[in-house]
Amino acid sequence: MKLNLLRKHMKEHNISAVVIPTADMHLSEYIPDCYKLREYLSGFTGSAGTLVVTMDKAGLWTDGRYYIQAEKELSGSGITLFKASEKDCIKTHEFLRKELSPVGTVGLDGRLFSKKQLDEFVVKMGEIPVKTDYDAAEIWEKRPSAPCGKTFVLEEKYAGESVESKIARVREEMSKESFTHYICSMPECIMWLLNIRGNDIKNTPVALSYLVMTEKRTVLYIDSAKLTLEVTDHLEKHNIQVADYESIYTDIEKISEQDFVAIDFSFANYTLTEKLHCAKENIKDFIYYLKTVKNDTEIENIKNAYIKENVALTKAFYEIYQTDGLDECDVVEIIEKHRRKSDTYIEPSFDTIAAFGENAAMMHYSPEKGKCAKIEENGLLLIDTGSQYLEGTTDTTRTLALGDISDEEKEMFTLVLKGNIGLSTAVFPKGTTFNNIDVLARNPLWKKGLDYRCSTGHGVGYLLSVHEGPARVSSACREKVKVNMTVTNEPGVYIEDRYGIRIENHLRVMEHSATEYGKFLCFEVLNYCPIGTKIIKKELLSEEEIKWLNEYNKKARELIGKHLSEEEEKWLTAYTKAI
Repeated sequence: MKLNLLRKHMKEHNISAVVIPTADMHLSEYIPDCYKLREYLSGFTGSAGTLVVTMDKAGLWTDGRYYIQAEKELSGSGITLFKASEKDCIKTHEFLRKELSPVGTVGLDGRLFSKKQLDEFVVKMGEIPVKTDYDAAEIWEKRPSAPCGKTFVLEEKYAGESVESKIARVREEMSKESFTHYICSMPECIMWLLNIRGNDIKNTPVALSYLVMTEKRTVLYIDSAKLTLEVTDHLEKHNIQVADYESIYTDIEKISEQDFVAIDFSFANYTLTEKLHCAKENIKDFIYYLKTVKNDTEIENIKNAYIKENVALTKAFYEIYQTDGLDECDVVEIIEKHRRKSDTYIEPSFDTIAAFGENAAMMHYSPEKGKCAKIEENGLLLIDTGSQYLEGTTDTTRTLALGDISDEEKEMFTLVLKGNIGLSTAVFPKGTTFNNIDVLARNPLWKKGLDYRCSTGHGVGYLLSVHEGPARVSSACREKVKVNMTVTNEPGVYIEDRYGIRIENHLRVMEHSATEYGKFLCFEVLNYCPIGTKIIKKELLSEEEIKWLNEYNKKARELIGKHLSEEEEKWLTAYTKAI
């Protein structure tokens, strides 16, 4: 029915095909409900995917994290799943050229694509015209309203650097190329710069906004209804001007032709960049790269956040092991109950994944009341969860072994653990790129002919998005590893219709040594969440790996134990028994 309404609307606007991404006007990873048009039309709830609809066909492209989920959610919809991570998968532009050639017009909303994306797409479409102001969302009945969450100030004791210092660093970057203006359309970057946070996106404390900076002025474009008195005073104190959110589209048209604008074509939306009639240069966004290197205050705060988080998780694990008749949603509620006891806890950093048995084979499975699985006496329970604290953002995965576990599952768990330890203990030359260390986590699995269809790890923001670029432990990431970057370490095994296993920690890059061969870097583990030893096949671990595991669990007991009841501490000691 929804696709029929869309096709009627397309016909009225002389559109032969429409491309609908998973995006808002800021190209956020997680988007407000009012921008979830792709989900509304397709029924696919994953956080990544592109829907393409022609007059007689429809397809959804998504990556390997969501294949199992997408097949289930698209069943009976008339929408074909295209597995974008597969080498032989047809690309969206190839599909459109095949379906529309020799005539037809592609319609899309240019505000939902970066300039880089859309410029490349137009070239690939060749002679087929692309209309960039087509708004398919006009057919959306009862569309959710735009978010209007309140903002708050992040005190310097948490941020670790003043607004003046951050602005000065950005202006220093501008001066290197004599830019007169810098435009940022990424809410996470803007929140970081101004030491404020918002409430517009679930699990990501940002406010939808734009920012324009010159040598003398800094202008924040935001809905003023989101600004509390505290934030208004904070902005005035730091000489930040406030303008209406939508007015940026008209204001930047007034920038003089003699001016020179710095803007990142990979993150700024196409419609916004096309409003600029002056000289502009595609840059690597200044703030995007500045904020990925954490300061010492942030690092210490993150460690403190993890003590709170791991106390909550240990208490939750204990309760799960002691309680019969739970389902996956009960597990989520138990974890949340224990977190809420912290006075600096704000919200989850993503929807908790509590997946039992075969559900854990879906990497981004999310349990739903009435549809989720019961936690049975025997099996593996994968829990991937994270929090937003004033002290920082957390992300942890543990796989709990309940009852009798097969030798195969024990072997797979141990191989995943070996991969996690391999990356945790890595030492490498300064200047190494992330793609060159990804192999360290995968190698134990590769030796068994296994792999996982996702990155090994991702950067983590500071009270921002749980997924933060540009740091990413992946074969595709050519970014250099830098001191005080933080990344996750989360190798896994996913056997469809049977089980899934993942072990995830959060790492900080630090200096290791300097020799005649240069400087070397290594990782520091930031979180100490207990790793159960019952499921481990000791004979598969080296002496060094056994030592690492025992020392890791010992430190976990030291950090967590004093915050537990006597019974909980006794359980923790048995759960992490040295091997």
